[in-house]
Amino acid sequence: MLWFWTLPIIAVLIGIIIVQELSRRRFQSERSGLLQSEQQLQLIWDHLPDSILEILQDGTIIKSNRPSEYFDGELLVGHKIGECLAPEQQSVFQNSLSRAIETLTPQSYQLELIGGQGKRVTLSNQLVPIVRATKLASLLVISRDITELANAQNLLKQQTKFAEDASTAKSRFLASMSHEIRTPMNGLLGMVSLLESTEMTSEQQGYLRTISHSSEHLLAIVNDVLDLSKIEANKLTLNVAPFDLNDMALRVIEIVSPKAREKSLAIQLFFEDGVPSHVVGDPTRIRQVLMNLLTNAIKFTDEGHVLLRVVLVRQVENDATLRFSVEDSGIGISADKAVLLFEEYSFAHGAISANQGGTGLGLNICQRLANLMGGKIGVVSSPGIGSCFWMDITLPVAAIEVENSLTTTLLTTKNSYDIWVADALAINRALVVSVVRKMGFRVRQFENIESLIAELSRHQPHVLVISSALYRKANFDNVRRAVREHGGRIAMTADNGFFEGSDRLSKQGMDASWEWPIGQEEVKRILLRLLDKTRPVSDIITRFNHEESENKLALEGINILLAEDNPVNQKVVTQILRHLGCEVAVVAHGGEVLRYLEHTRPDIILMDCHMPVMDGVEATAAIRANPDIRDIPIIALSADAMEEQRQLCEDVGMDGYLTKPVRLHDMKQALQAFSPPLTKHFRKG
Repeated sequence: MLWFWTLPIIAVLIGIIIVQELSRRRFQSERSGLLQSEQQLQLIWDHLPDSILEILQDGTIIKSNRPSEYFDGELLVGHKIGECLAPEQQSVFQNSLSRAIETLTPQSYQLELIGGQGKRVTLSNQLVPIVRATKLASLLVISRDITELANAQNLLKQQTKFAEDASTAKSRFLASMSHEIRTPMNGLLGMVSLLESTEMTSEQQGYLRTISHSSEHLLAIVNDVLDLSKIEANKLTLNVAPFDLNDMALRVIEIVSPKAREKSLAIQLFFEDGVPSHVVGDPTRIRQVLMNLLTNAIKFTDEGHVLLRVVLVRQVENDATLRFSVEDSGIGISADKAVLLFEEYSFAHGAISANQGGTGLGLNICQRLANLMGGKIGVVSSPGIGSCFWMDITLPVAAIEVENSLTTTLLTTKNSYDIWVADALAINRALVVSVVRKMGFRVRQFENIESLIAELSRHQPHVLVISSALYRKANFDNVRRAVREHGGRIAMTADNGFFEGSDRLSKQGMDASWEWPIGQEEVKRILLRLLDKTRPVSDIITRFNHEESENKLALEGINILLAEDNPVNQKVVTQILRHLGCEVAVVAHGGEVLRYLEHTRPDIILMDCHMPVMDGVEATAAIRANPDIRDIPIIALSADAMEEQRQLCEDVGMDGYLTKPVRLHDMKQALQAFSPPLTKHFRKG
């Protein structure tokens, strides 16, 4: 019976012993794991690259992970952290500590300490609150040595400042050089523009154009250097205004055409249907891009043609996206080299470039200017076939449409006019055909003299446009007689500098003439004058002999006060103004301007910016401060092409800005913008 009770008790005791043993072993295992984890954590704590202090809310150090070269945390345990900081550093630390305690969020700050051997050390510090049961228990101060990074940043700041100072010095030097170059260039180009409007022989016109184009090329080089400097300094801005798109493009073509003639290249300007006549943008920057593209096209084309084409890509409401493309029949370039073309001083054309020169700064500036205008630029090319460089930009259409009353009259009877064009060059024929079709007249084209003569035996045109090259191949008496018998008129065109004098052309029975390249609007004007039978053709009609009366229109009798100290510039600008029909008074500095205004009120003041005694900026400020004369329009005349000068003139109250050298066309546009009756509404108050 005793065994019956003893066995269960023994079993229970054995079970208790087993459970106790298992618990003891589990406890030892967990304790061992905790000790191991603690050892691992201590190892990590001791070997962290950052110095870590645990502190209380009053800044007392209670623990440190390891000594450092700037202080020994273990020796400081029990001390306040502020005791090892200089007074100015204590305030930085205390502010961060207060924010951490108040917000219970980590705070960052930097300290500069003097370490061993007097070495200055920069520490990046993180102050991290330790919260237990919603209460702040302590804080960790985690410090990292960023001395090398701080030194690198300081060095970078110094180098940046040095670069900025160097850039500023360079800009000042370039502005000064630009001023020195532009002053004599103003005299040269001003006189050239005046000479172009006088009667000259064909030979004299050729000489004058060479002078003009060479001067323009020199000026373009100066502008390229200036613009690269502005772009690098992010100081290049756009001067946006309405402008005549055809006129702008034609002027570019005229500047580069002498180089094309030297290589016997045909060069042409072509506007596709739908391109607006006037847009709003920066014509100077667009002209600069086109000039570079055309110059390179001529440089890398040995035979054939160079064509500037303007196409309307799309129009959304009042915004027109235009593509300007320069097409050539030159050497071309492979696709892998094309991507290098827009780098500075690119020589991607390979070995041929050694003889012809690289694309220089031009294409790199073109790309930057296109980006600045919100557009893009690119190239499509095939080696041995040619290249097409293009630029797409979106410009608002200007609300300017000019319609000649003669055009309106002729269009009422448009179907009764036949215009024929005979020219061996397809691009020349295409331009005339395009103009005639836009006018609504009938047109026929001939590429050789034989087909023209054959057709003249059956039909006769109202106007025959014939190239000098075909004229020289034929017995022209028969052609002239056939056209004249039916009241028709004849216009001769010329390529590559061949051009007869007006007297000789008249004796040969010609009624009009022009030299390629020429704009479509100018071709249209000449054709309209040829078709106007109410105005007999006494002299040869050209693109030039209608301009003088137009220049004087709307500017006749305008009183201009010119403030300019340079005698050459005084003479040039005075002659330009008189050519435009203006009355001119000249003074040499700002003080004389103010004395002149005491007794005389001009319609417009042309103000040179840099003058002795009192400069143009000071004089303008004085005028704007006087309520009796403050509304007189003032246009700046400056040889300084830097944007800072333009902005200074605008800030002081000038209304317009003309950069020297001043051309007749630019002067005319500026004066028309501010001439009466517009000026009486221009400035108020």
